[in-house]
Amino acid sequence: MSFINQRTALLIRYAFIASLILSTTKVLFSQKNAAAITYKNGLKITIPDSSNQIKTKIIFNGRIHYDVSFIHQSEQLSEVLGSAHNGQEFRRIFIANTGSLFYGNLNYKVQLNFSGGKIGFRDIYIEPKLFQTKSLEAYLRAGQFKDPFRFENLLSSNNLSIIERSYLQSFAPLRNTGLMYHMNALNNRFAFQLAYLGNTDDTANEISDTDGFNITTRATYLITAKKENTIHVGISYSLRNRGKDGTYTFKVKPPVHLMPNYISVSLNNLDDVQLFNVETAWIRQRLMVMAEMITAKMSPSIDKNYYSFYGQVSYFLNRNSYHEYNNSLLGIKDIIGKKGAIEIAGRYSLANFGADVAGKSTMVQDFTLGGNFYFNEQFRLMLDYTVANLNTIGTSSGLNLRMQLTF
Repeated sequence: MSFINQRTALLIRYAFIASLILSTTKVLFSQKNAAAITYKNGLKITIPDSSNQIKTKIIFNGRIHYDVSFIHQSEQLSEVLGSAHNGQEFRRIFIANTGSLFYGNLNYKVQLNFSGGKIGFRDIYIEPKLFQTKSLEAYLRAGQFKDPFRFENLLSSNNLSIIERSYLQSFAPLRNTGLMYHMNALNNRFAFQLAYLGNTDDTANEISDTDGFNITTRATYLITAKKENTIHVGISYSLRNRGKDGTYTFKVKPPVHLMPNYISVSLNNLDDVQLFNVETAWIRQRLMVMAEMITAKMSPSIDKNYYSFYGQVSYFLNRNSYHEYNNSLLGIKDIIGKKGAIEIAGRYSLANFGADVAGKSTMVQDFTLGGNFYFNEQFRLMLDYTVANLNTIGTSSGLNLRMQLTF
């Protein structure tokens, strides 16, 4: 059986690669103007239109994130949760093909994850352009993609200043499957997203076989939009209907992926869960400040407050390196000088799921310090040290090292 599974996985990989080559060849030979092939953080093929404006592009890229973690837990914490061990893992192995076809009128993305020896979806969608004016663009995205909810979660894992995201990710899956309308206006200063999604996990598998659904809406605005001084603010709301199943689960772990879940709360007999999030980010040359807060409201109502927030600061020590605002759905991108860069970062994060009960804590908090050494825009070393506290139970610490390559 294992041989058959391995053979099937290999066939899927070869079929995926073959389809990419065939689709690329078809596009290249169907255009009148010559294509240009360049390489920067990935292989890019661009095809100009009759006026020599680049309107068709196809990009092949990938990433490897390899983590080594050293973990220590207090005896009290180990007695409640079990022991935690040092370890290493391929956190991510992504292969992706993205593009803009038919002279910019249709975007697409196919991204697969091979970590853990399995193949999983990490964004597969088609996105036709609905309309465009001088000050407004609108698109309809269909497939699997990131839920337009929480600024930190919309950032690419390649552009995180701290290795793992905060506790906000425990309130809802990072990705989901469905439809999303999104638009940018006022020279990208204002953005709006509205998504109708199913109840699937990050790999597009149904969490439960029910008729539940999710509706998420988000609006963001740039108070200042200068390259050297950008202030981003946003609000978002997500209605997560639980269908016939009626359950909703929160699982929380400190920002060291090999640590166990510190909190697991499962709620039953719910009609829906409403999530509210506020976000802000300030980028001023080499300095970046981020903060968000999320709250959850259940129906029928329960007498507990569920919320989480974080505040994060990062700073480049080199003058020619900085974070640059990209757009509402992608967040930021890294600009690294020719001689590389050193970045320092710090974050405080907290998650609370109501009053503690006997022998069980419902609040966790941590402080993380990080240092990143960028050899260039493609290769970096990241080192984080985290101290976490599970309220009334105990404390833990983790030293996390990542080698990160994009290609």
